[in-house]
Amino acid sequence: MTGFELLGWFGTLLYLANYAYLAFYRRWRRPVYFSANGVAALSLVVSSAAIASWQAVGINFFWAAISVWLLIGGSFRFVRVGPGVLAVGVGLCWVAALPALFWQWQLAVAIIGWSSTFAFSAAYLLFAARRLTIGPYHLWNAYAAFVLLPQLYLDANWPVLAMEVCWFVISLSTRFNLHQPDEPR
Repeated sequence: MTGFELLGWFGTLLYLANYAYLAFYRRWRRPVYFSANGVAALSLVVSSAAIASWQAVGINFFWAAISVWLLIGGSFRFVRVGPGVLAVGVGLCWVAALPALFWQWQLAVAIIGWSSTFAFSAAYLLFAARRLTIGPYHLWNAYAAFVLLPQLYLDANWPVLAMEVCWFVISLSTRFNLHQPDEPR
């Protein structure tokens, strides 16, 4: 195992532990959640860039930037869009991907992978800005994790692929966790 792979697995495990913390711990804290995500994201930016898994680089770079911004006291008051932007952005990606399914399958997989990048990034930004509540945040995470799987398989990005399978399961299982608050206490 190379150092990049080891770093990727470290980031994967940290992300999963932190996402489970958000999903199942009633007293989650924003600084804990966003700091652990920042470290995990930076780990996966490096390991994914080493194998040119660009959707994973995009998602994790954006998550790292948002996490660092919040941790240094930044505000997202400038974010004026709501959850509707997610549906529009993802819908546009699918409109572009569907014709490619018939003539260039790998291009369609890549475009759908970019819809995941958009969904993960926009949902994280809206959640950080308190413009998306935790229930829809988990559902968008489930979508993004699931549709990214084919691209990660083609990229042979095993740490992130394993993480996205677990991420999908955690995201869906939160639908049964009815006592989770939208905001930390």
